[in-house]
Amino acid sequence: DAAEMFEVAIDHFGDDAAVETEIAYGTDVAEAIFDAADDYGATAIVVTPRGGSRWIRLLTGDVALSLVTETDRPVVVLPDTGTGERDRGSETT
Repeated sequence: DAAEMFEVAIDHFGDDAAVETEIAYGTDVAEAIFDAADDYGATAIVVTPRGGSRWIRLLTGDVALSLVTETDRPVVVLPDTGTGERDRGSETT
């Protein structure tokens, strides 16, 4: 959940960094992230992709791949370190 991830960032950085949050919605996740990056004048994009099986990745598209190949900004893709249902059935390809 995005709100929960924002809280983790705010708790981690505290007063050491200004953290602005925005939840954007769209049918093309990568495009929504690009639009937000443009709006905020971001110099880089950091994401943690959702896990899932090969079938889920096939159906939803590989957002991380779109993010790193379709932008002029540096992109840092952090590993999904969560546990639970979305990690089960994940394979390394």
